[in-house]
Amino acid sequence: MTFPRFRNARKKSKEDGYFFNFRKRGLKETNDHASQQTLDQGDFFQTAIYSSYETIEKLPQRITSNDGEGDEGKDKITIIPDDPTVQESFECVFASQIKKGFDYEGLWEANPSISSASMESYLSKDLPSPASFHQSLKTTRSSSLSKPRNVFRSVSLVHIGTYGSKNKEDVTEVPKPALSQVMEGKPSASDLSTPRTLCCCQNGIRTPQLKPKDWPQNPLLFRPTPGSGVRVKGVRFVHSTKYLWQQGDTHTWFQSLQEHWGKACHGNPGGSSCPQCMVLPINNGNEPKGETLVVDFTSPVFEGTIQVRLRHTNGTTALPYDDEKGYFKGLNRRYQVVVQGRPLRELSMQHLATGVQMERPFGKLPPKFLLKGILKVVNFFAPQFTAKFDGNQPSCLSPLGSTPQMIRVNGELDIEPKQEEPTKSEETILGKSSTASTTLARAKFRKKNFDKLYMDQSCQTPTMSPSNVYTFEFLQHLVNFTAFRAEFGSVLGSVPLKDALDGQPLQIMSLDKTTEERLWSFDLWHTDLVDDSKRYDVSSS
Repeated sequence: MTFPRFRNARKKSKEDGYFFNFRKRGLKETNDHASQQTLDQGDFFQTAIYSSYETIEKLPQRITSNDGEGDEGKDKITIIPDDPTVQESFECVFASQIKKGFDYEGLWEANPSISSASMESYLSKDLPSPASFHQSLKTTRSSSLSKPRNVFRSVSLVHIGTYGSKNKEDVTEVPKPALSQVMEGKPSASDLSTPRTLCCCQNGIRTPQLKPKDWPQNPLLFRPTPGSGVRVKGVRFVHSTKYLWQQGDTHTWFQSLQEHWGKACHGNPGGSSCPQCMVLPINNGNEPKGETLVVDFTSPVFEGTIQVRLRHTNGTTALPYDDEKGYFKGLNRRYQVVVQGRPLRELSMQHLATGVQMERPFGKLPPKFLLKGILKVVNFFAPQFTAKFDGNQPSCLSPLGSTPQMIRVNGELDIEPKQEEPTKSEETILGKSSTASTTLARAKFRKKNFDKLYMDQSCQTPTMSPSNVYTFEFLQHLVNFTAFRAEFGSVLGSVPLKDALDGQPLQIMSLDKTTEERLWSFDLWHTDLVDDSKRYDVSSS
């Protein structure tokens, strides 16, 4: 069993620490306000050593043991000061405990790989004791504590990571490090890289665990697609190398942004810091120059940066959105996504597609005559667009080489300003450029010529090389994201997306169709989707 106060200390801790798990039989604990309580055989008595007063104040103040030697019949009591400040390493603390009579023979039973000779050699060294962690041995009065009947049997050491959230899904669990590594102050590689407990996103749960009212950019939420292999490396300003958030931080990018603005930020807005499902920023185009937020990410086949702008959103600027200024001023588009990076191996663009690929069937779709009209509109902008509305995994895909409004190879790498189709042949994916004067005309030239190569199986399509950096820009004006409706003009009208998606988010995605590996994959959620998604999670669990 674990006493509640120990659990509280574990949750409150913002410092790294180590737990001692002492296996005892018949250990009794008393105090002035409670009668004696006996722990059954096999239960664990837990305590911890931390370097902050806040985490130590609720820990037990006494640990009783009897080594069975020397002063027979007397209990040795280790007194922990009310306000300890541990400045030295854990190695010193643990060694000091051993020198003061810790029965380290029990370690050989739990850790047979450590020999007595190596332990004696270790203890023979002159090790400094913690400067301000004073301990003393005192004799207990028999009236206050009863004599324990048995000594502890074994000891194990469990590393406790850094915690910044009380949410269960945020807490991760690392494998127990080798004792020799703990003593030498060297954490194992798995301590730094292995998730501690599986986040709910890895257990098949697709609904964002952060309540919609707590979404920093409500009614929208942007995150990596769980299970896609995409992991977030960090969130930063577009021209900065310093992260507002990076893996391992206990704060969120939103908290860092509020601090940058000089505003107080209470609680933990932004929720989980799981790199596979964390909340990511959506720009609105009003950001000051250099302060557009971008996300660095990696996947099994691609690593790069993504920048997302959606019209009429808030949360990335200190002031509310203003449609009369910024990126979207005077433009018809409502959506801009720029992805820049390089593949981790050579990829043929013949097999690369972009679009959406659902995990389960669509919900209630519009009438067929309306769907046909919608497909005609979409095919006008992406001639090779293919849609599969039925089946267990419906999809809407088009070639990555012709769908983006702009593709650039190397060249200008600044993704914050408006992007333009390159004029230099060496910066195009086809190796040849158009002589047209406008970026729109040059993009049409690339789209038309790539689709010819794509349709002619005898022709070789371009490949993406790890030695080059590729920039893709996607523009879209059909979806009103804040209203969560697709608007097709006065003829076809406006179509709500809630019923059709049935609790599934929109995607920003590209994949290799031959291997099903995703170059990138991100989800755009709306609050309208949450209830349907929860119902599916419950029914499938």
